[in-house]
Amino acid sequence: AEAELDVASLAVGTVPLGFELKDKSGASLGRRAIRFTREERHVARKVEIDAHGRCLVDGKPFFPYGMYTKPMTQEELDVYCEAPFNALENYTLLDTPQLDMIHAKGLKLLYCIGAYYYNYGHDPKRFKDDADAAAFVTGVIEKHRDHPALLGWYCCDEMPISFIPTIEERYRLVKRLDPE
Repeated sequence: AEAELDVASLAVGTVPLGFELKDKSGASLGRRAIRFTREERHVARKVEIDAHGRCLVDGKPFFPYGMYTKPMTQEELDVYCEAPFNALENYTLLDTPQLDMIHAKGLKLLYCIGAYYYNYGHDPKRFKDDADAAAFVTGVIEKHRDHPALLGWYCCDEMPISFIPTIEERYRLVKRLDPE
């Protein structure tokens, strides 16, 4: 289900919003509650989505166009840039020199942190618990959140529905650590 509402009618600050989906007879099909934060005034961010659903980078429209990649050498990145790409996503952790190389080519990166959950991913026993996985991701975000190549954080990929509470907690962590 999807809904739109004019947030100007909401109080400034964080407020709970409840949604209920009903069938034609009025029987409830499901309920969901979220917390929404309304700012007193618009806060410009490095990357944001405008009222029309467009991605903006530094206030200018940006349509991410690229591919999923592996870590690339300079030569491979040069070939990648022969295409009209302006972005990429890599399923592995990248270090600062790799991000610098991406930025030098004028590309933006969706940084993948989607495999770093307790009991999930390429190495499901990598972390001792959810807190250990969150601490690892916190370190990655704190290290790279201000890098100019960063477009956003890719937080999950095809995870089981049982992970929804964990994914939501990860979203809140990422949003708190990097509101940009």
